[in-house]
Amino acid sequence: MSSKRAAAKEWKRKRNQQKLMFRLSVIGVCILALLGIGYIAWDMYSRTYVMTFEGQRIPTAELNYFNMLSGRQNAADHLAYFLVVNQRAQQHNITFTSEEWDGIVEGAGQTRAMAEMFETPLDGISDDRLNEFVSMSVLVTRLTELYTADYEIDETEFANALGAHLFFERAEFVEMDFRFHVSPHMDDAEAIRAELYAADPADIDTILLRELQQFAMDFEEEPEVDRITMEDMRMMGLDQFILMELANLQPGDISEPFQMDETTVIVFIVDSLHVPSDAEIEANFRESFIWEQRTEMFADLLEVWREEADIRMNYRGINAA
Repeated sequence: MSSKRAAAKEWKRKRNQQKLMFRLSVIGVCILALLGIGYIAWDMYSRTYVMTFEGQRIPTAELNYFNMLSGRQNAADHLAYFLVVNQRAQQHNITFTSEEWDGIVEGAGQTRAMAEMFETPLDGISDDRLNEFVSMSVLVTRLTELYTADYEIDETEFANALGAHLFFERAEFVEMDFRFHVSPHMDDAEAIRAELYAADPADIDTILLRELQQFAMDFEEEPEVDRITMEDMRMMGLDQFILMELANLQPGDISEPFQMDETTVIVFIVDSLHVPSDAEIEANFRESFIWEQRTEMFADLLEVWREEADIRMNYRGINAA
């Protein structure tokens, strides 16, 4: 073979090799592009649902409701529990009374309004679905009644719980009315308490009004002595230890000053006291004790249902919610 023919053949081989490499490069780029597009599409799709429940994809938007109630960390678990509860309720054909349904719809409307107020609108959640979410507490109550109907109280356990309740939580059932005095400092409060303690009971209002008038010079009407009840203080979230101490006072007693915060010290004067009879307390506590035990039984059962259900979390969707 002549050198020219050999050179031509070699040139042709190299050219074909270059064409092949070019084609392979183009194919590689196309594959990478397709993979990239596929990944983007998969990523976008995977962000549209937070879990599958019994094979059904649950939209990411539905997590917004539980995010608002419990924060991102627990929202997915709460949504899963809702799905399990709703499934059981459907199996038992649980329906709502008209009164219950009106309360659910009203609660759903308030929830949506509150979400918008705090700039966390429940976008993507229909009114019907929101009603279902709000109905969970009613469904839990119904299912608890259904699945724990055979509960039998342990009288020994109840007696021990009742004794602890009477000792530690007396303030829960004591009804008391107080007059009170607010001071900016502990020294001032102690001085007023000493004056109140030494005064004739008929003069206590005069002392309280005298102190109040110093801060009420612009009142158009004569100020009145402030009064408060034990229930008011419970609703305000007053420290439990303060409530316990107050519950041990008797009518006419004047409390020690209580430091509420850095600038508020309060002295209470007990006006009236009502303690239900032991029989009333026991009856009320028995009812709450039984329901608490049944609720704990249902909570354990709910955990079993959760483990048995086909639930697969999609953390990419959860993190995107």
